[in-house]
Amino acid sequence: MNGLTTNLEGAAGSSAKFESQVRMGAEGAFDEDGRISFGDGNIIHFETVNEGHAEPTAAPGITAGAVIWRVRGGEGQFAGASGFITSNFFFDMSGEVTDNQFGVIFVP
Repeated sequence: MNGLTTNLEGAAGSSAKFESQVRMGAEGAFDEDGRISFGDGNIIHFETVNEGHAEPTAAPGITAGAVIWRVRGGEGQFAGASGFITSNFFFDMSGEVTDNQFGVIFVP
């Protein structure tokens, strides 16, 4: 087999809940703000750094994009937090979204 292969397994524990508001601009640009809740009152608040971008892909009906979010504090264990999260995502015409995020979060 050619190429990269991997095996991913979910971590034990409850699920995180992601909520955001996206404001679309010209030519696939957007800005966004929102929150990620990890349960028990532990919440990260974030906003877009500059702007994100999304555009159609070579796969019919699939749009892909990327964005960087600035952590602007939070609640619970994330009170006073800072850092950045990157998001690479794609979605199809039915609204199904796949979002891969990587973040480095600093807490006081």
